[in-house]
Amino acid sequence: SVRMSRRNNDKGMVPITRAFLREHFKDWKLPLDCEEGLARVIRMQERLNEAQTALGALDGTVATLPQALSIAKPKRIDEKGYRLRQTSEEIVDALKDSCLATLRASLDSRTPGGSSDAVNIIENALRGMRNQAEEMGTAVIAFQTANRDHVEKFVFERMPRDWRAGVIRKLRERSERKCAAEVATLEANRATIRQKYDMLWKQQMDRRAQLVSLGSATGIFKMAIKFISGCPQALLDFVKSINDDEGPLEEMRVTYAPNLQRVLDLAHETHVTIRMFLKAQPLVPIIDGENGRTTVKSIADLFTEAGAVMKEEVARYLDFFGRVFRGAPFFITVEEAGTFHLGSDSDMAFVEVTVARGQCHDVCLEVSEANSAVAWEFNVADKDIGFTVLFRDPTNGKEEVIVSSRRYNSSSPVIQGEHLVEQAGTYVIRFDNSYSLFTSKTLKYRVMTVSPSECVESIHSSRASSSTALQIVCTAEE
Repeated sequence: SVRMSRRNNDKGMVPITRAFLREHFKDWKLPLDCEEGLARVIRMQERLNEAQTALGALDGTVATLPQALSIAKPKRIDEKGYRLRQTSEEIVDALKDSCLATLRASLDSRTPGGSSDAVNIIENALRGMRNQAEEMGTAVIAFQTANRDHVEKFVFERMPRDWRAGVIRKLRERSERKCAAEVATLEANRATIRQKYDMLWKQQMDRRAQLVSLGSATGIFKMAIKFISGCPQALLDFVKSINDDEGPLEEMRVTYAPNLQRVLDLAHETHVTIRMFLKAQPLVPIIDGENGRTTVKSIADLFTEAGAVMKEEVARYLDFFGRVFRGAPFFITVEEAGTFHLGSDSDMAFVEVTVARGQCHDVCLEVSEANSAVAWEFNVADKDIGFTVLFRDPTNGKEEVIVSSRRYNSSSPVIQGEHLVEQAGTYVIRFDNSYSLFTSKTLKYRVMTVSPSECVESIHSSRASSSTALQIVCTAEE
C-alpha cells in the first residue's frame, strides 16, 4: 500500500487560527535591540528627509523626485520583502560603476588641482552603500528561501511518499521555470526594476489565487486533488484560509509588519536621497556650504551612516522574524483552536447505489499503467457493508485479493483510501452485502484510478494544480 509519512499524525488537527497566534505571539515580543534599532531607523530617516529638503532647495529640478519615486506602502509582509529587494536593486543600479565614474569626473572638474579628500570620501561612501545594498538584497532572498523551504518540508511530510510526490515536485519546478522565463523576457525588453518586481509580486499573488482555488475546490475536482496529490483535508483547509485578509497571518502582519515597514521606508528614502544627490551634485558645495551642513562631505557622512543602519537593522529584523515564522505552528488541536471546523464534503459528488440482500456491487476499474493509484471514498447509510479490492486475471478471470475484506458500519465516518497497484489490468472494488439475509444496504461512493502520465496531464491542465500546495509562500515568505 501507499507509504504515508506525517499526514496520519495530523488527524484531529485543524489549521491555526488568528486567535491562537495572538496568544502565541505574546511569547515572541520584539527584543530590546530591535526596538532600539527602530529608533535608529526613525532618526536616520528624519536626517535623510532633511537632506532631501536641502538638496531640493539647491536644485529645484530634483524637488519632484521624492514624489516621482514614491511607492505605495505594501500591506503584506511578503510584499514588503519583495519591495525591499526592489529598493536594494535600485540603489545598486543608481551606484553602478558608470554612474560613479561620471560623479567622480564632475567633482574632480570642480576641485582645484584635481581630486580632494572629499571626493574620495563620497566615492568610498557610495561604493560602501552599494555593497551594503547588495548584501541586504541577498539577506532578504536567503530569508525568503529559508521560509519557503520550511513550508515545503511541512507540506511534503504530509503527502504520500510515492510517485505522486515526484510528479508534484516536477510540476512545481516547471511552474517556477515558467515564472523565471517571464521575468527574463521582461528584463530583455529593458523593463524597469520596479516593473520587474511588480511582475514578481503578481506571480506571487497568482500562486495565492491558485491556493485559494485549490482549498475551495468542490465536487469531482476536489476528489481529484485529494486522490491525485494525496493532500489531507486539513492541508486543503490550511491553504484555503491561511492568507485571508482576516486569516491567521493577519495577526502576524499586525504584530510585526510595522517594524519591517520602517526598515523599508529607510531603504526607500536612502534611494531617493542618492538619486537627488547624483542629479543635484553640481550645485552642492564640496566642503563648505552656506548653511554649514549640506556639502558633498556631509552627504558622504550621511550615506555612510545610513548604509550601516539599513544593513544592520534589516539583518536584525530578518533574524528575529525568521525565528518567529519558523517557530509558529501550522496545525493545532481542536481544543487549542477552540472550535472544530473542517471543510464540508457534503457538496462532493457521490454515486448512490442500493446493494440487495445477499448480493455484491462491483465497480470495475481499468488500469492502463503499472504503478497507478486506485482510490476510493464511501459510506453506508445504515447497518454495515463489506469492502474489498481485487485484481482480475485477464487470462482466466480469477480474482486476487489486493485489499483484504473488511466490514464498515454506518457509524464510521466517510471511508477514504488508496492503493498503489504494481501492474496494469482490471481491478474490482467490491461492496459486499452477500452475508445479509434480509436487509438491503444503501451506500454512496466514488472511485477513481490515476496513472502517472494521467496525473501529470490532469494536474497540469487543471485550473488549480495540486502542486500549488507547495507555494504556501506564502506564503512561505510570510
